[in-house]
Amino acid sequence: MLYFIQVNLYTMAMLAIYSLFLCNRPLYQQSRYYLISSALLPLILPLIHMPERYSPQLQETSLLRFNLPEILISATRHTVEMPGKVDWLAVGYLIIAGIIIAWQLLNGFRLWQLIRNRQQVDHGSYRLVIAPGLAPGSFGNYIFFPDGEINDNIMAHECAHIQLNHTRDILVITLLQALIWPNLLLIWIKKELQQVHEFQADELVNADIAVYAELLLSSVFQTQSLHLIHSFINHPIKRRIMMLLKKPLGQSARFLCLLKIGTATMVTILGLIYLQSCNQKVNNTNQSNSLASTPGSIDSLKKINSPDKENDPSIFHKDYDTYYDTVKKDGKLAVNEHRVYKSFGAMDRKPEPVIDIYKFLADNIRYPESAKQGGIQGRVVVHFIVNENGKICNPEMVRAPDMSLANEALRVIRTMPDWKPGIVNGKPVAAYFYLPIVFKL
Repeated sequence: MLYFIQVNLYTMAMLAIYSLFLCNRPLYQQSRYYLISSALLPLILPLIHMPERYSPQLQETSLLRFNLPEILISATRHTVEMPGKVDWLAVGYLIIAGIIIAWQLLNGFRLWQLIRNRQQVDHGSYRLVIAPGLAPGSFGNYIFFPDGEINDNIMAHECAHIQLNHTRDILVITLLQALIWPNLLLIWIKKELQQVHEFQADELVNADIAVYAELLLSSVFQTQSLHLIHSFINHPIKRRIMMLLKKPLGQSARFLCLLKIGTATMVTILGLIYLQSCNQKVNNTNQSNSLASTPGSIDSLKKINSPDKENDPSIFHKDYDTYYDTVKKDGKLAVNEHRVYKSFGAMDRKPEPVIDIYKFLADNIRYPESAKQGGIQGRVVVHFIVNENGKICNPEMVRAPDMSLANEALRVIRTMPDWKPGIVNGKPVAAYFYLPIVFKL
């Protein structure tokens, strides 16, 4: 579902640029390619993400912190299929796609019957089909006329459709409408693309503009058209006549217009890719779910203003952060100093788990059902502290694509067995850790 929302947003952004810079301008070939790109590119762009090193949230993770190797959690790893379980969302999607495909095949069958049952004349590069009651039009290398009386200007127009392979464009958009039907903007793209095709074909007809405009007006209500065919009588006529009267753009104006289109498109696409590459930062503010700790544990530490804090240079030490809490000694309030290390360099022994944490995580993490149904996947980064007693304290979410994935990762981290704490000068110390977990469907 999220994918189709992104597809619609990308399509909408590209069509907004088209409306600003290309719509109703005599840049027909560029308009044609841009409209086709507006239908195809949005299918790919939601799958593109910036490299992790450029992701904005990663800047919050200090390079001095202990970064554990990444672990991959697959949605199918622990999935148990229930008998008779049906994904009704997928079934509904396929039913609608099947109906649209059936409708398009029916129209294709009607066209095939028309070609088969009507008189045909082979002219080499095209075949002329006499179809009484049908508006002049073309499909592939077939040209349709209502009778044997051929108008040279209309014939030149339909030959231009064949020469420019316009039928191929319409078939591509028609197929996309069936397969990616949630992108409702494809309806507008197809309609606008057909109109641009008419502009292109009109431009190639070497005829007096006034005579050609009169021909359009005189033919508009006399015949009917058939689906898939490029009909010579394609509304709105007013817009076609208006485009006939427009003068071609000069080289400098054309270059400037294309430069604006390219710049606007690139900036928009890169901006949207940047936004979709940013994972949601989730703060775990519910401290009531933290593990129970010993009196000396740093999960209960608070940064406080102590009398010596401002003059203590250890606060700015490159290997550790300094924290203070208050304790009662002999009935008096005293300030206790704690250090949380962020570098292995200063340690005599680094913190170590007593179990295989990757097997532990793989065996205990369950892919949330809500995330699976919503098609949500991505990289979760959990921050926690291994305290002086080896306990896991203050697990917090640094980044996550969804709260359900964040909560599942935190749930399992909180149940992790104690570690062996780090040692500095023969004493156990606390240390920071960052653990990346990739949830993949």
